[in-house]
Amino acid sequence: WGDFADWYLELIKPRMLGKSGDDSLQAARATLVAVLDGILRLLHPLTPFVTSALWERLPWPAGADRPEALIVAPWPELDADLVDEESEQRLGELQELVTQVRSLRKEYSVPEGSGVTLRLSGIEGPLKAVVEEQGNTLQRLAKVEACEFHADGDGGNASGSDTVGAHAVLKNGVEVFIPLEGVIDIARERERLQEEVDRLDAQVGDTRGKLSNDGFLKGAPPDIVDREREKLSSFEEQLNKLRGRLSSLAVD
Repeated sequence: WGDFADWYLELIKPRMLGKSGDDSLQAARATLVAVLDGILRLLHPLTPFVTSALWERLPWPAGADRPEALIVAPWPELDADLVDEESEQRLGELQELVTQVRSLRKEYSVPEGSGVTLRLSGIEGPLKAVVEEQGNTLQRLAKVEACEFHADGDGGNASGSDTVGAHAVLKNGVEVFIPLEGVIDIARERERLQEEVDRLDAQVGDTRGKLSNDGFLKGAPPDIVDREREKLSSFEEQLNKLRGRLSSLAVD
């Protein structure tokens, strides 16, 4: 459902508005109806009335083999001929890229309406072609105004160590960098991050102190001690991430 509602519907919006021609629009609508039909058939045993009402409103293409009612529609079967593993992999990588850019924007408090430049290092082959082809998708879903490609070895920022910005590495090894100078108030963001670092640093110190107290370790129930250890691990992980973000905004 996430792939359908969160991604497919967003990806086909320009096509549904006719921006890619009538053939593309009709193909997108047919796929949309087919997928919704399958989803409603799967959900029908759990929510019969709602799914039936929705199914009756599906805009079936002319000449489609439509069952008389959802309750008598056959159970969906997998058509192995329609499985395209390479396309699924490319789309999955594009989804990860969009998700990572969104995460970086949120982590560094990039204003929602501000476009950013995306620099990618170590990207090649089919994935690079997909990113180039889906430039408009990146712009719509991640507010990317420009996308630059750099060879391996250029570094995450792909333009020198003096560039301030947000950096991440995807599962496939592609490095992602978003320059932030002129996009956010660097000094204010550093101040905000430093306050968070100080707060978490204090929490780490307090928790470590509690766990180093023999009286607490011997007197507290085991589940309470385990909970404090989990809290310490979580605090330390958050602290390391915040320090990394603070370091990425360092200005020489």
